[in-house]
Amino acid sequence: MPQSSAETSLQASRYRLLLVLERYLEAKLRYLREIDEGIADVEAGRLTDLEIVKAKWKARLR
Repeated sequence: MPQSSAETSLQASRYRLLLVLERYLEAKLRYLREIDEGIADVEAGRLTDLEIVKAKWKARLR
């Protein structure tokens, strides 16, 4: 039996919601991995002086 317009619309809405949720979770997981990488860098002694970081940021703004 063919789907009604309401059923099709609901199915499309659910699909879009799942896509948005998947993208959100991927972004959050990427963010957490980057934090873990930063912590590993600190634990390994791989640090960058704050003044060097600030200089790079300022250079990007130009």
